[in-house]
Amino acid sequence: IAGEHHVAFLAGALKRLERGDVQFGQGFNMHYEDSINFYEQGEGKYPDLAYGIAGCKIYSDVIVETALDEDGTAMMHYLSWQSWVDDVYNFDKGKIARFPGGACIPDSDLVRLKTSGYAKDFYMSTGKWNNLSTLWFQIPYRPVNKKK
Repeated sequence: IAGEHHVAFLAGALKRLERGDVQFGQGFNMHYEDSINFYEQGEGKYPDLAYGIAGCKIYSDVIVETALDEDGTAMMHYLSWQSWVDDVYNFDKGKIARFPGGACIPDSDLVRLKTSGYAKDFYMSTGKWNNLSTLWFQIPYRPVNKKK
């Protein structure tokens, strides 16, 4: 998640600076949510999650600070970054359950198990975890000199 969420937070900081919503040296909050599909995004590292839940919603809340370094480059630093998973595992139209060996069963078929009482939706959530980062990251922002 760090890669995709990090890119979104850099873009969010850039947008806030360009609009003038925040000033350099000021901390501010951002929130991002995304879906992860463990088949495609897990690169085979999480087969138990891929076969167990396939995918889920993941959330991140950050507090960031921006600054200009000595050469005028805009930089961003995470003061806090917490993430968590919160989702309902269920059968959705258009989804497919994949099984080891390549077998696939569309959720439209699996919903029959739920209808006959052999399966049910379940809620899953994790506690929040901290994503630690002590680095400063460059933001592609150049302040506009408004003096004429």
